Amino acid sequence: MRILLILLSLITLTTTHPTISSYGATLPPPPLDPPKPATSRSYPWRSRIADTTNHITKTTLYGLARTAHNQGHPHFATYLQHYLSNTGRDAPISPDDLMASLPGFRAEVHALAEFKARLAFQSLLMNPHLSSISFTSFWHEYLVTPEQSWDWYLSLGQFVYSVTGVVRVEEGGRTVSVRYKLHVFDFCDWDGERDLVIGKFRFREGEVAGLQGVGLAREFRIRGSGEVRVVEGYTPAKGFPTVDV
Repeated sequence: MRILLILLSLITLTTTHPTISSYGATLPPPPLDPPKPATSRSYPWRSRIADTTNHITKTTLYGLARTAHNQGHPHFATYLQHYLSNTGRDAPISPDDLMASLPGFRAEVHALAEFKARLAFQSLLMNPHLSSISFTSFWHEYLVTPEQSWDWYLSLGQFVYSVTGVVRVEEGGRTVSVRYKLHVFDFCDWDGERDLVIGKFRFREGEVAGLQGVGLAREFRIRGSGEVRVVEGYTPAKGFPTVDV
């Protein structure tokens, strides 16, 4: 049956599209949260007493956030306001929006998902009693540059991503399909060396991070999972449909 599957799948067209339909196999969740990088600076929350300068900085940063939103940098504006809200709660992110804005990142995700699908496909061939095999990648790093997107550069800088999915032999054993999704994670703690420049406002990241130490703002996690994407009629020879970069 597996030999027949290979021969038939080689002549099957490969298509991909996002979907939320049921599949009969649950996609794995994202990996466990990664630890903060060892190089991250530590600003224990409310470990110092805020002074007048700190309160002025916070007020000015609210103005920076409003200006960022008005100038077309909505994600940076939202995350900065969330930081200043001082709750420490997780904030959402749309991995699909991120891929749409960063073609280079989209290509990396595409390549990682295809690589993991190829390994799972090979495992299916070696285990004929199975009808599906799931996969989960490690967290991978990606660095956004100012040239790619000033909004996402200020919002995330460097973040991590993972893909999880399922490779399945469809009913009748004639074709194979792949379903996968993207997960994104980041610590929003302003521990880098970026210049946050929007309009007339200019701050060093360390100035922003300092508000955590005096209890006027609080770092948080950014996390989100994208839509399920489907590749029908998959074979390693055909791979995934190409993506524009």
